[in-house]
Amino acid sequence: MVLALVGSAACALGGWRGTDWAAQVYRANQAAHWGFITWDPGWYGGTYPLNYSLVYPLAAGYLGLWLVAFLSAAGAAYCFDLLVVLQFGKRPAGSWYFAASTIVEVAIGQLPTLAGEALALGSVLCLANYRRASVAASGDEHRQGRNGGGRRLLQFVGGLTLGVLAALTSPVVGSFLALALVAWGLADIGRAPTGAVAVELLAGALVFVSTAALPLIFPAPGYFPFGFGDLVVVLAICALLASPPLQASRPVQAVALLYAAVSIGVFAFPNQMGDNDARLAAYIGVPLVICYLPGLMGRLAGRRPTGAGQAGGGGHLRHAAAIFGAGAVALFLVVWHWSPIVEAFDGAANGPSSTAAYYRPLIGELDRLSNGQPVRVEIPPTVNHWESAYVAPAFPLARGWERQLDVAYNALFYKTGPLSPSAYLSWLLFNGVSYVAVANAPLDYAATAEVALLRSGDVKGLQRLWHTAAWELWKVTGSPGLAGGPARVVSLTPRSVVVHLSRPGQALLKVRWSPYWSLEPSSAADACVRHGPGDWTALISARRGELQLSLSVVHANHGHCPPTSSVRSRVNG
Repeated sequence: MVLALVGSAACALGGWRGTDWAAQVYRANQAAHWGFITWDPGWYGGTYPLNYSLVYPLAAGYLGLWLVAFLSAAGAAYCFDLLVVLQFGKRPAGSWYFAASTIVEVAIGQLPTLAGEALALGSVLCLANYRRASVAASGDEHRQGRNGGGRRLLQFVGGLTLGVLAALTSPVVGSFLALALVAWGLADIGRAPTGAVAVELLAGALVFVSTAALPLIFPAPGYFPFGFGDLVVVLAICALLASPPLQASRPVQAVALLYAAVSIGVFAFPNQMGDNDARLAAYIGVPLVICYLPGLMGRLAGRRPTGAGQAGGGGHLRHAAAIFGAGAVALFLVVWHWSPIVEAFDGAANGPSSTAAYYRPLIGELDRLSNGQPVRVEIPPTVNHWESAYVAPAFPLARGWERQLDVAYNALFYKTGPLSPSAYLSWLLFNGVSYVAVANAPLDYAATAEVALLRSGDVKGLQRLWHTAAWELWKVTGSPGLAGGPARVVSLTPRSVVVHLSRPGQALLKVRWSPYWSLEPSSAADACVRHGPGDWTALISARRGELQLSLSVVHANHGHCPPTSSVRSRVNG
């Protein structure tokens, strides 16, 4: 636990902040400012933050990102250590490795994963103690007294509660935990009391439902790539943990087999999980392999793991070969596990474009040009997406941080070949972009063609307004902005969208359609919202003035669409 805290402190002092940090900064700041929100206008025309995490933004917003990171790293290391000591009867090297490796998640900013991991390991620890007590109690009636029963009830409730919290903190971790609990329960059939097996399966089902609930209620399109190389490593780790020579526990073997099958499915069918599937192998699988490798090394060397003497002249050769083989496997897995941390040390992660000050001149200029009105801005993503953290709270971005949504909504940036000027201009107009800003900073791979096109001057309809050493800014001439027709968006916040209509009529709002959009009762009698072209929100009103849209998950009021003749007569009148 101390080692994990030292690693987290090193990240804080060293300023190591990789790609995912931008998203955590943005979401924590939004939670600190707005509290609990179900919709956020900052990226991609509007997103559902809850399908990413419910618990983490609130915790980070109120407690602070670094405090939550410290607590998560320490909690995960503590629970993992107790679990492996429970299994091995002593502290294996893999426990030390796990504690040290939490620095990877902290450095690259996978903080919801780490927080969910701590809660998930706590859940497994509670349920493991419950199972152990149940096995002991089944063989000794005296252990079923009031104190023992109360302790087991606490372990049962604690395991379920922590599991649900893990799922609501990170759906990725929740899916891993549900998989592990189900595999554990199946492996325990016939080997543990029926009650313990039922609890493991029940916990798995409950965590699965908790994991799936928010993404189903608040769905999002797109998929995340899954590299073949990562799949191969995941399957290799599963094969190691499931192999008889490693002699992993039966539940670990069952989890490895089920995880391998699920990973093949995730790779074969594009989905939002994608390469995130490899996190279980990296953050839990590699430390577990390192826990079991010394025992395998001892057996391959022809001696017991306890250190009994070797027999025969070939013992030393077998011992050396075993050490070399185990060391090569461990080294490969460690390098794979730690490779993402390199981005946190890169100059782009720590350079000027990772600071709020870098974006202030641009925000000031946009504020001057827009007269304080909400306008959408396109900023070709920088390599670590810090514009998503620092510009989006002031001006909504056409793009943002989530790769899945960028692939779904902005596919033209992921096609092979040159980017067409006409296609790019059409994309800007379709998304209601009023200004385009380019940073003089390292770029994301999905931004290089866009920036090259902008700097070529081939895009008609862009007027260069302003530039500094760090920024270039263009205006999109002819852009309808965030609303067309007689409508003008006068306020855009996570709480509501306020629209002013200069006359009765129809308008297309450039905010993503949601079935939860709701009009105020005073407006709903002669106005309505509905799913519009391009997945935007259509608004029809028989009167002029202001209308307010807000999200209501329960009893959303879409209003009553007035007849076309009524709208026309009021316009003519």
